[in-house]
Formats: sequence, C-alpha cells, structure tokens
Amino acid sequence: MKLKMLLVLEGNTDIRFVNGLCERFDVTILGPKSNLQVTGGLLDRIKERGLKVDVIEIEGGRLKYQVAAFFQLLKVASLFDFIFSQENLRGTLNAGIVGRLKGVPVFSHSGMPPREYYRCRYQRKQISWFRYVVGDFVIHLLLRMNSLFCHYWFALGPYLMEVFSAYKKGVIHAHYYGVNTELYIPKSGEDKLKLRSELEIDANKFLVFFSSRVSHEKDPETVLKAIADLYLAHSNLILMNLSGGHEKMRELAKMMNLKNIDKWLITRAPAHPMIDLPRYYQASDLVIQSSLEEGLGLSPLEGMACEVPVIATDVGGMKAHLHPYCEMVPLQDVESMKGSIEKMMENPPSKEQLHKGRDYVIRCWSDKMAFDELSQNIFSRVSLPSKGH
Repeated sequence: MKLKMLLVLEGNTDIRFVNGLCERFDVTILGPKSNLQVTGGLLDRIKERGLKVDVIEIEGGRLKYQVAAFFQLLKVASLFDFIFSQENLRGTLNAGIVGRLKGVPVFSHSGMPPREYYRCRYQRKQISWFRYVVGDFVIHLLLRMNSLFCHYWFALGPYLMEVFSAYKKGVIHAHYYGVNTELYIPKSGEDKLKLRSELEIDANKFLVFFSSRVSHEKDPETVLKAIADLYLAHSNLILMNLSGGHEKMRELAKMMNLKNIDKWLITRAPAHPMIDLPRYYQASDLVIQSSLEEGLGLSPLEGMACEVPVIATDVGGMKAHLHPYCEMVPLQDVESMKGSIEKMMENPPSKEQLHKGRDYVIRCWSDKMAFDELSQNIFSRVSLPSKGH
C-alpha cells in the first residue's frame, strides 16, 4: 500500500517530478490555482499523463493564499502520512507549522538557493537596494524558521547541500526528477539528420541549444552576445531557445541591438519534457547553460545524457559537479564564451569524453535512482516518531 503524500506547492513544479512521485506514493497536490491552471501547465500535463492525483486549488494573491492555504492544511493534514513541500519559503512555513501541530512528518525539497537567486534580481536592477535588503532578510528568516518547524530537508546536489547545511543539520541529498537515461539517449548520423528534418532545423547549421527560460537567475545575454559576434565569421551558426520565456529571448536580443537576429536566433514554445524535449537535445551540436546563479544544472545533465557537448557557467551547482565533463566558462565572460563555442565547433570533445559524461549521468543522476533513493529516505523516516533532527 502506498503512503499518502500531500504535495504542497508554492509555485510550479515539473511534470516529471509529479509523475515519479505518483509511481511510488498516493499523491494529493495543494497549490495556487493561478499556477496550476495555466494553459500547458501542471494540471494539463497531469491530465495528459492520466495520473491519478487529487488537487486542492487555493485562490488569492500572496497574503490571501498564505492564509487560505494554512487553514486548508489544518483541515486536511491528518489525512496524510506525510507532507512534502517544495522549496524552503512561505509554503514550507505553512507546512512545517501545521505538521508540528498535527503530528504529521514534513519534508521539504529545495532545488534552488533562495537568497542567491533573489540577489540576482538586485544584480539585474529589477528591485531597489532597500527592497533587496528587506527581501533577503525575510528569506533568511524563513529559512531559520523552517529549519525549526520542518522535520527533514532534501537538497538538490552538492552545492545546495552546503547552502542549506548552514541552516539545518542532517540535510539529505536529493536528485529532483533526475534524467530519464532511457529517453535522453545519443543520436548520430542518419538518425540525427532525420531528427533535424522532423524538427524543421537546417541540417547544415551548427545548432546551439539554450533550453532555459529567460529569468532573473539565468544569463542569456552572454550567450546572445557571443553568438551574434560569432555569426559574422560563422554564418552556419544558429541558437535555439525552447522555453516558456522564448518570446522574452527574442525581445532581449532586440533590446541589445544585436544584428541579424532573424538569421541566427530560433525561439519556440517549450516542448513536452517527457516526449519532445529529448529530440531537441539529440538534434543539437552544443548545449549551453549560462547563468548568474544555479542550484544544480539539470539541462547540462540532459545534454550529457544525449552525448552532446556542453558549455556551462562556472557558478553554483554547476561549478560544484560539472568540471570533469563540461567546458566551463567564467561568469558573464563573453570572450570566454565565444572562445569555447569556437573550440566546440572546430575541435569537439571525443566520443570517449562524451560517453564519460553520459556514464556519469547514468551512475549519479538517473531518474530511477533519484526516485528510489527519495522513496527510501521518506519510508525510513515516516516510520519513525515525528521529531526533527
């Protein structure tokens, strides 16, 4: 019999994560209606997969949602074997307090460094210095409070283990949804040419794939500037962005006054991560993950699983674990990015080196291993008395 999980969402989560949880637990989701019902969002993906998931939708803005979600948690928490909350912010505060009151074990799972990501907003001048200081203090306070109320913390990868260990002892290593290494597989030769044709991508172009959304913690500017400069000497070079923010990518390129955008930039809506997304990695010649800050870097792992060369910014979680397998470039260094791209065009890694990257993903980041380990950690702790570390 499956344990009953109440999955508490403050924002969005990936369908791959929900799918993996549903294979091992009886899942009910509690989250903001505005996020859940976005077209092409989580609820649509759940219906597409035919997953048996009950959903508790909470209406309202931040404050109204926070209060309404708290009282809904009080009402239903005792019906579940444990509560599982994503990230260590407002939603987890609700879950932790209710969990203590009701004697229900509460697990949190973090895939981002919240203070570091918030700092990126200030770096981008999206918020004032005063708002940054206040916001950073609030996040710090939430982390301290959650470390007291929440029973167990999962952190994605070695970097976040270090970040969250400053707040709570006994942080547990996690892998989020990992990488489906039976779906993300290498393609070459005729198979790759066929993919290019199906995806309507010129087979004669050198395709650079930047799959991440345009958000405050990413660094699309460095990639855009590097590609725009290189296009003058390498007219067969194209950049593709496939994300929910693909329109922002094109707008950003225009704001930067880059030349020949229509010749080298392709932007498309996000592909289904369990169906079409692997094909774009397989069709690519190079994957780039350029960021101001990064919790782990799952996109590089997906590229590596497909044995596609990867360039990544030497920051955060990528700095912590990708060095042996990827080309690393300094933060916001356009010249280094250009040099690395040219290097990959003229002298790509050997098949042996690319295979080492895939082997690393299989050994350390496969989705089966990720969910098996997560399940074991939860089962062993739910059977224990509800008390923190």
